[in-house]
Parts: sequence; C-alpha cells; structure tokens
Amino acid sequence: MRVRFIESICLKDGALRNLSLHQRRLDLTQLAHFGALSRIYLAEKLATQLMPQTGLHKIRVTYEKEIQQVEIEPYTQRAIEGITLINADALDYRYKYAERSALEALLVNVLSGVQPILVKQDYITDALFANVCFFDGVRWLTPASPLLEGTARAAALAAGEVATARIRAEDVAAGIYNSVKFINCMAVFAEAPAIPCRLPISSQAAIAIP
Repeated sequence: MRVRFIESICLKDGALRNLSLHQRRLDLTQLAHFGALSRIYLAEKLATQLMPQTGLHKIRVTYEKEIQQVEIEPYTQRAIEGITLINADALDYRYKYAERSALEALLVNVLSGVQPILVKQDYITDALFANVCFFDGVRWLTPASPLLEGTARAAALAAGEVATARIRAEDVAAGIYNSVKFINCMAVFAEAPAIPCRLPISSQAAIAIP
C-alpha cells in the first residue's frame, strides 16, 4: 500500500515560516520510511511556485519519495470555545500521514467550537491537528510525548516559551490548568490565543475521568 505524507507550511505576507524545521521533519520521515535522506528540497521546490504576497495562506506539500502535489490556500483560524478529552490509545500518528481518516473519525459527536484533546494511557498527548500547551499559573507546559512533534512546538521549546511535562488528563478535567493554547504551523506560540480550560457539559466523545 502506498503511504503518502504531508508538510503543512505557513505562508504569511509572502514569507515562509519555520521552513528549516519542516525540512528536518521531512528528512526524518523519508529516512524512516525509505531508508535514505530526502532528495526533496522544500526551499527549491517552493521557489518555483507562484506565492501570494499578502495575507495568511496554508501550503500543503504531499510527498512520497518525491513531491506529488503542492497546494496553496487562504487560511482562517477556527474559533475555539472549549475542549473535550478523547481516548486515543489505539492511534499512531508519529509521522504526518496524508491519510487522516483515523484522526477525522475522532470528530464524530464533538460539538462545534470544541477542540478535541487526545489522551493515551491517561496522559495528554496532542490536540486534534495541533500541539497543545497548558498554563498552570506559573509557566506554559506541553506534553513530553506528543503524537506528532510539530514545528511550532519545536520552535516554542527552542525559544524557551514552553517546557515539557507529563500532563495527566484527570488534572485537566479537575481544572488544575486555567488556560490552553493550540499551536501548529499556522499558529505559533506567540500568536495563539490563551483559551480558558472549559470542558463542555456534555459530549459523547468525552472520556470518563475517574
């Protein structure tokens, strides 16, 4: 079966963000799946594309051993009003696979405006389509073992904006953390809004926290 991967890259006012981090993840993915470092050079490939010079756009690069497709679309941030915790013990997303049906299936029964946060073995890993950071009143913390190590997370750690920790789902449910940020290539740590940690009153997708 053919396995494809994606890199989602932020284009803001004509500038590509964190391209070296995207290249590193692409290289590691190629090494793990094809046994060799990548011959794909994102900077060279993207230099041949017609890039919008104003506004916020998301670039989606689909690749195997070679690049299959490059798509550029305008991007608007989604409004998030609350969070829900979802059991994802069986989910494996160590690499940024193009096939995302397993992730999208987790959205079933999740209310509009609610961001699912994934839990494995009782610990927080990621949000759906984003890394997650929690504020404990003193510092911002991000899970030490995310499902996918995102580029915004790597940049935030390198800048000292966040620290890693093992974050228990039961502590999130109990209100230990007062704010949460969702970061990805389209919303780096400094830009991501701090959202109150509010679990919805009812959601069939929410896991039971003892």
